[in-house]
Amino acid sequence: MVLKQGETVDLGTRTGEGLTIQRDESVEDAYQIDNHGGELSRDEIKRLAELAGFEVSEE
Repeated sequence: MVLKQGETVDLGTRTGEGLTIQRDESVEDAYQIDNHGGELSRDEIKRLAELAGFEVSEE
């Protein structure tokens, strides 16, 4: 799944309020990340890259 402009997804990787990623409505390559607590896990970074349309390998 690749986010469309203006679309938001809750990664569901955290207890309580989930980590959400929203693709900017106006700028094609900008994303807003909320409820991250200042850090992203390796899995969250992988999911963000996939949502941005990158192929991710497990090396």
